[in-house]
Order: sequence, then C-alpha cells, then structure tokens
Amino acid sequence: MTNPKTLNVSHDLRAHDISQNMKPGNPGFNVTPLLNDAITIAMKKGYTKITGEPGEYYFHSSYNKDCYVYLDHAKKLSIDFPGSTFNFKYPGISAFQLAGCHECELTGMAIDYEILPFTQLWVRDIDLAQQIVIVEPMEGYPNLVQLQKVHAPYATEYIAFDIRQPNMQPVIQYAISGTHLMLQFAGQADRIPFGSLASAFQPGDLLIVTARGGNPAINVTGGGTLTIKDVAVYTSGGVGIDVNNSNSVTLEQVTIAPRPRTTRQVSVVAGGIALNDIGTNNAVRNCTVTRACDDSIAGHANPSAYTGDNLNLVIVGNEITDSLLARGIGFTSVTGVHITQNTIVGTQQAGIMLGGATYQMQPQAVTDAQITHNKLRHTNVGPAGVGSDMLGAIEVMYYNERGQAVSDHFNRRIYINNNEISTTLRSGVWLGNVDVGMVKDNFIYEWGLSNGSLGLDDHLNDGLRPCAPQLFTQATVGWYNQNVRGVEAAPPHCLPI
Repeated sequence: MTNPKTLNVSHDLRAHDISQNMKPGNPGFNVTPLLNDAITIAMKKGYTKITGEPGEYYFHSSYNKDCYVYLDHAKKLSIDFPGSTFNFKYPGISAFQLAGCHECELTGMAIDYEILPFTQLWVRDIDLAQQIVIVEPMEGYPNLVQLQKVHAPYATEYIAFDIRQPNMQPVIQYAISGTHLMLQFAGQADRIPFGSLASAFQPGDLLIVTARGGNPAINVTGGGTLTIKDVAVYTSGGVGIDVNNSNSVTLEQVTIAPRPRTTRQVSVVAGGIALNDIGTNNAVRNCTVTRACDDSIAGHANPSAYTGDNLNLVIVGNEITDSLLARGIGFTSVTGVHITQNTIVGTQQAGIMLGGATYQMQPQAVTDAQITHNKLRHTNVGPAGVGSDMLGAIEVMYYNERGQAVSDHFNRRIYINNNEISTTLRSGVWLGNVDVGMVKDNFIYEWGLSNGSLGLDDHLNDGLRPCAPQLFTQATVGWYNQNVRGVEAAPPHCLPI
C-alpha cells in the first residue's frame, strides 16, 4: 500500500475487502459505490487523502436522491484527483455534497454530466404572424419534447437564451436572455411561441433552452475551514457551487465554463458560485466563470447567522466573461466585503452590485465595503428594463421588503476606488442610501449609452422613474447619501419625499 495516510482507490480498495478497485476509462463501469466506500474507509481508518489514477470516471447511480458522493461530517480529509474528469449521469443531482465537514479539501478534478441540462437549437425561421420561432436541434442535442421528458422530475422552469454569430464571433442577444418558456403549450417540438419577442430573432441564431431547478454540482452546507481548489465544473442543473451556512471556505482557481473541445455555448444553467447565509472568512480567489446563466459570483448574508461585525468576505482576482443573465458579482447585506482586482466582461445586469435589503422586517445594510481595482467592460448592457435595481455598472443601494427605493441612509462606509469602467447603458457608479463613503480615482468612459432611454418596459420603481433618464447620463450618481464624497448628487426634483 502507498503512504499509509493516502488511500489510492485505483490500487488499494481490494485490500480493504472491497470487491474491486476504482479504475478510470470505462464508461460502463459505475464507480459511485466505490468512491463512497472509500470515504467510509478513510473516515474510519484515519486516512487524510483519497486519490486515484488520472482519467475519466463514470457515476451512473446516485448515493441518495440528492447526491452522488456524500461527505457527512468528515474531518481533515482531502479528495484529490488531478487530471481526472468525473462524469455524473443526471444533472438534477449534486455531484458532491459536503455536510458539516471541517478541514476538508476537494481538489484536482473536473465535473461534468452525461445528460446535459440544456439543448441548443438552430433558428430556421420566424413566423411573425403567429409570433412563433421555428427551430431545429443542433447535431447531438435533443429537441424540446425530449428535453422536457428527461428533466421533468426536477426542472421547475425552462429559460431561453439566444446567441448570434456575426463574422463567426458569438454575441449574446440580451433582449432574449432569460425568457421563461411555457413549453407545454408549444404544441410541436420545432415551434416555440415567443409573443412579441419573436421579432428579435433572426434565422441562423443559436437558441439555448435550459432546464433549471436541480441541485448544485457541489453543495456545501455547514462546517468550515474547507477548500475547493483547481476544480472545474462544466455544467449543472442548478448552481455550479453552492456554499451555505459555512465559515472559512476558500474557493480558489475554480473554473466554471463550457467543456473544452465541445460545441456547448453555456456552462451551468443557473449561477456560477453562490455563497448564501454565509459566516465569516470566506473567499473566492482567482476563479473563472464563463457563460453562466445567472449571477456569476453572488450570495446573501443572514446577519443573525454570525457574530461580530465583520464577515471578512474576500472576492479577489476572478475573471467573469459573458454572463448570459444577471450580475457579475452581487451580494446582499454583507458586512466587511473586499471586492478587488476582478475582471468582468459582458453582463446583462450590473457588473458589481451590493444591495441592502430587509430581513425579518428589519433593514439590513451593506457595511464596510471596499470595491477597488476592478476592471469592468460591457456590464449592465442588457435592455434598459432588466430590473428595477440595475442602475449602474457598479452599484450599492438599499431596497425595502417590497423592492422599493427608499430615502434613508442604511448602508455605511462604502468605498469605490480605482476601478476601470467602460461601455455601460446606465451610470458608471450608482451609490445610494449611504452614510459615510467615497468614490475616488475611478476611470469611467462610455457610460450612459442608452442615452437616458428606459426602454419599452423599464421596471423602475416609481420613485426613480421621473429622473432616471437624466441620472443615467451621469458617470457617478449619489442617491440619498450623506457624508459621501466623489459622486454627482441627484438633483432635488429627482428625490421623492
């Protein structure tokens, strides 16, 4: 046997009375029970690392209804498979679930699913009279009826995205991104009713329909001092990686992107990395999120879930590219967050957004936030009405429990410095409801490209609507702030009493 603290599943399992070792490279070989047995052995016998030969592994059966591989209150255990791809069958089920684990690591492998949670369809024609888009599946992808049949057990919604390829350069059509489909009324597999939005399509577009509502590929609940590093997630029926109620979790050099050397145009069908109800000292460092179908890196804090006054949440050095929907980086009610040295290119909604919100009927602020040295290009470039709270490429704002803008100073000590912002439809920086803060030394150009237009369906709160066209042409906007420097204050007639 190798190092007594390392369990090599490709060589050592038979020595522990397991019928066979876990070998890569055989699509018909189900390794689910073997890896779960290896975890049980490691936890009982004190192994600190599980590894195996590099290659392709196939997981055909799940451990339970929620996951394929389960770590339950493991301690000081590393699962490390450099050079390996783990292929799981159904995307509605988590690849890994880590529940209440401490000092554990997941490193080295790529995660993919054999049955994709989306399909890709060529747009062949548009029937404007019937407001129907006529489609044909790309080779190797299912039609709409097949997609529904396979994913019906978990999918709660089907969402459409559109990609156009002028001069062989794929361009996301944000006017269509995020459209909810009622497939049960489509009637035929090759026809989709889009209403008035049908006119936004062109023959030759690539229409992507996602089946969304499954579990995250990696699901972390509770526990702490965890590391997920050098892991790739190619797709998922839900979020790529979801961390809940955990402390001291580090995600580093994680890649969420379409699988290389495939024709796939999207990665995960929901958000990329989510940190929800988080505790203290979590970090997302040097990760890459490409073509996610919702927020790329996002989450929220439940202020009653942690003690002290500083979450020390660090989001640093990440690259976000071509988000098909929603924000690049977005967090709600966080205290002590550092968002720095990130590069964000191509988002329908805000590039970076921190929102105060109402929790259990009490205002919960964003406090002690530093947003510095980030580069944002083509952010908040969706249609003018992508949401009531998408006001700038970088934004901090508070909304009440009804999602309405308010005239109070809840957020505190917000600093937005040394960022580069270019090409955005609305304001470059929108800072709202802040007591003490500064916007300084930001390089902002090509802002307000909507020329103040609110679009056909602006979704704006009544309090913002009268003056929004004027404010969206300003590089920096201050909304109900006090003791804040570096923003152009909204004129009095723009502020509701």
